[in-house]
Amino acid sequence: NHTASQNIKLNNKWLSNDGGDEGIKIDNSGKVQTNSDLTVGDNIVAKGYVISNDFIKATNSSTANNINALYGIISSTSPGLNSASVRGENKGTGGIGIGVYGSQDGSGWGVFGKATSGRGVYGKSTSGYGVYGSASGIDGQGVHGWATNSGNVTNYGGRFSADGVHGRGVSGKAQGTFGTGVSGLATGISGTGVFGNASGTSGIGVYGYSPGYAGKFDGNVKVTGTLSKGGGSFQIDHPLDPQNKNLYHSFVESPDMMNIYNGNVTTDGNGNANIELPEWFGALNKDFRYQLTVIGEFAQAIVSEEINNNRFSIKTDKPNVKVSWLVTGIRQDAFANANRILVEEMKKPEDRGKYLHPKAFGMPVTMGVDYDERFEQERVLMEEQEAEMEKMRKEEEQRFEEERTRIESRGF
Repeated sequence: NHTASQNIKLNNKWLSNDGGDEGIKIDNSGKVQTNSDLTVGDNIVAKGYVISNDFIKATNSSTANNINALYGIISSTSPGLNSASVRGENKGTGGIGIGVYGSQDGSGWGVFGKATSGRGVYGKSTSGYGVYGSASGIDGQGVHGWATNSGNVTNYGGRFSADGVHGRGVSGKAQGTFGTGVSGLATGISGTGVFGNASGTSGIGVYGYSPGYAGKFDGNVKVTGTLSKGGGSFQIDHPLDPQNKNLYHSFVESPDMMNIYNGNVTTDGNGNANIELPEWFGALNKDFRYQLTVIGEFAQAIVSEEINNNRFSIKTDKPNVKVSWLVTGIRQDAFANANRILVEEMKKPEDRGKYLHPKAFGMPVTMGVDYDERFEQERVLMEEQEAEMEKMRKEEEQRFEEERTRIESRGF
């Protein structure tokens, strides 16, 4: 139990238990190094632990699995709010400082964080990036989140929120020709690839804008509520030239919530015919209208008995006459009764003087009812922010490269 009266000079030699090349070493530049496990207060265990005046670096050259370069554990059952097993802090105001830097050349993790109820990795920034991820590989992922808890739970692979007036919980940008700004994939039987929910009375769950298609669906589309549109058509491969042409038909429009039924029938020897309709016809429809057309000869045809118990009768003045019939009905189901289409209305006061489709009238888009200056400002702001982020990204990449070169030049 000696007390030194002056500094002890190791002269780039090892301070060890048995006099061998192991333990703790201070080189001629003042760096402290260990090539064995270093335990500090049961909190830090490192392999190849190096300390200089501004760096703490742990390296692992072992090829064995599950070997950590730097591994920290808080053993206390009630650690403080700001306690950390490994903590990196950089207070420099110049250059690009790094609080914690992780690098991995293999298939492992540069930085790995795990928490049962807290935060596996927590990043905070006042103006830059709380967490910044970059991947240059073909299948690289800048940031990847995975919630592994299974069963009847609600967990998130990644969850983002923004409190600002124009805040964006998630902002995605793709610069490639066929890039995807935001991509959602659900492999479950009843999963949802992308889910949007807006709780405001005038909110929009999912909003899409594009000079091309604001939305494109490859598969069936279901609308639970009502659908409002300026027009519509089907597009199919042309039946006569499917490889080279498309065929379009416009939807049939009506001021009523109308259903159409039709068919052909031939009257009997007395000129009578009965038309049987589906068993649900009367429950679904009301206010019936009829059209009859005689085919192949001159004859008269009338509706001899109107619809009753889902059937009606026609009569011709000659026997064995072919008749084409058409019946329309107005929906009277519960949804239709609760959501009648208002055929004509005054526009809202704030929409008067504007157009639903301003381009069709030769007007600028600013005259559109759906034009929102806030959205336009948001679009411009987003473009400006994206340009600034791209600038920052390039600057950071350059600074990271400079920092990496500087670290390597110091023997790290």
